[in-house]
Amino acid sequence: LPGEILRSIFKQLESKDLRNVLLVSKYWKSVADEPALWTDFELPRRCGKEINFVKFFQGSMSSKLQKLSLHMLNFRLNNQHFTVLLDLQLSKLTIGRIDLSDVSPEMFAKVVNNCKECCIEGNADMDDKLRSMFEQMETGTKLKSLTLEWNEWYESELYLGFIDSSTLRNALSKLESLWLGDVRLGAGFNKSCVLKMKSLYFWECHEFSDMDLLAAVLVNLTSLRFCRTYLDETQVRYLMDALDKSSKLKMKLLDLSEIDLRKVPEKLLARVIVKIENVILYAVDIDVDQLEEILGAIIVKATVIRFLDLDGIRILNKVDPDLFAMAVNKLESFSFGRGITKLTVNQTQEIFKVMSMQTNLRMFSDAEDPPYFSNISIESIDHIQKVDPETLAKALFNLEEVKLDFDSKLTPAQYRAIFLKFRDSTKHKFI
Repeated sequence: LPGEILRSIFKQLESKDLRNVLLVSKYWKSVADEPALWTDFELPRRCGKEINFVKFFQGSMSSKLQKLSLHMLNFRLNNQHFTVLLDLQLSKLTIGRIDLSDVSPEMFAKVVNNCKECCIEGNADMDDKLRSMFEQMETGTKLKSLTLEWNEWYESELYLGFIDSSTLRNALSKLESLWLGDVRLGAGFNKSCVLKMKSLYFWECHEFSDMDLLAAVLVNLTSLRFCRTYLDETQVRYLMDALDKSSKLKMKLLDLSEIDLRKVPEKLLARVIVKIENVILYAVDIDVDQLEEILGAIIVKATVIRFLDLDGIRILNKVDPDLFAMAVNKLESFSFGRGITKLTVNQTQEIFKVMSMQTNLRMFSDAEDPPYFSNISIESIDHIQKVDPETLAKALFNLEEVKLDFDSKLTPAQYRAIFLKFRDSTKHKFI
């Protein structure tokens, strides 16, 4: 077979099967060796033991690692272990909650700055290592994306005030993406840090005061996420006004999870929401009038928005069913998400009634990691068993992707109607 055909076949294989492919012939090996086929290859679980960890990195398979996650190790890493990581061409390194006391700050800094993306989860006694990491970043780094995630492990936030403000500023200015979980940067964080950044994520960052800084770089950002980060009424209004006035937004994702939006004027909020492709309003505080203004804007205007997450909004069941159904079907994807929001029977029935006639929807989504959405099962939607079988079948026939869990929440009549309809399916890309 030609190489491009083999390559298409090999793309469907898991890493354990690709390892066998390498042994078939020199020709197959030459095709299967391509890095693009090994993006999902991970450190084998057996490497949690030191003897297996060392043996793996002595073999040739270690060179295929592109994403490495260091966690759940039952031994203590040292400089010798970290040295072998310098020879890898890592696109992403995740350093979990592991004991790094035998790794020197200098070696830690070298390894982190030798990859394109790094996620560092909360670890004790990290000051010297973080200081060395930022000092090396200042002089030269491959890093484009950095995540510092402290909130999951410690009650107190990580304050980077122990790092020289000039060093921190120069280091951060080299990044394109910054993800902060319960981290406070202090005086070193200013406009010069974020001029080149395309993505900012603030998770449980309790102190965020420089809205002028944010407004200055909105035009460059493709992703802005605030989740469980306190913004007062003035800050929220400032952010909305800045987004509303910006005519050259590149932003593809706006996440305002768990923020109080109730003081934002209805029309202003709606104008901002519909001009951004992917919007997450998970568990926000919002009024029914504001919600209906957003949904109405989606229906009647030529909007940019393609995906909307309204999960966790407990008053969603008070929204007019007809308005809600028409707006949902104008989108390409909508999140019923994590099962917190409860729809009424009328809302669910109306959504599928409209969908059965005409829809822009491609799939029902979970918004855990937009824009890389994952399907949610049809059975997880509130009152789905109350939808007429023929209407449900016609509605699902109009989607591109459908997920069924077979957990008895659909009636036998609904399953029968769906599969009878799917016999003639030409639109579906995934079932």
